[in-house]
Amino acid sequence: FVWIYIHITPYREIKLIREGNVAAACSLSGAMIGFVIPLASAIAHSEKWPVPKALERGEVKDLVQAWGNAARRAHEAGFEVLELHGAHGYLVHQFLSERSNQRTDEYGGSEANRMRFITEVTEAVRAHWPDDKPLFVRLSVEDNAGWGPEQSVRLAKILKGKGVDHLPIPISTPGFDNAPYASCSMFITKDPDTGKQNIGN
Repeated sequence: FVWIYIHITPYREIKLIREGNVAAACSLSGAMIGFVIPLASAIAHSEKWPVPKALERGEVKDLVQAWGNAARRAHEAGFEVLELHGAHGYLVHQFLSERSNQRTDEYGGSEANRMRFITEVTEAVRAHWPDDKPLFVRLSVEDNAGWGPEQSVRLAKILKGKGVDHLPIPISTPGFDNAPYASCSMFITKDPDTGKQNIGN
């Protein structure tokens, strides 16, 4: 966790990782407003669950900047790899899925609108995360809830233009129709001769 500045110094002092010649990685998964967990829309998981608080448009904008600030703190703390967690029902995944995202503003509705949150988050993060440090985005490539491989590939092509280097991709997400869980990886690589970026396994 690097959600406040007091976390920076303790992480800087963790020397065992660096002494072992291993890169330290940090994953950013979501946020809370006070003691309330915000969601893309006010939709309960089932009748057994309470109806959550839907994010206001201004809160979405604030969260985008919060992710950027968290990336800066992760860099200051000495992390060398950063992952944005957008799978397994976390906040980014909620925005992407047409089942959980019933918003009527620019962050909901069309596929392009549902991709807007992670696109803006990635831009905000890259503004604070050095270009020479890898940036990952974890996605659920198939969740049986409105998000599938075709959408994931389209989003991957957008994210590679925003400075994303690697996408760890679970093939499905537990909790959605009891879908099985497996994983694969999608790499965004650059040809050293042509500079062309490619997406591959």
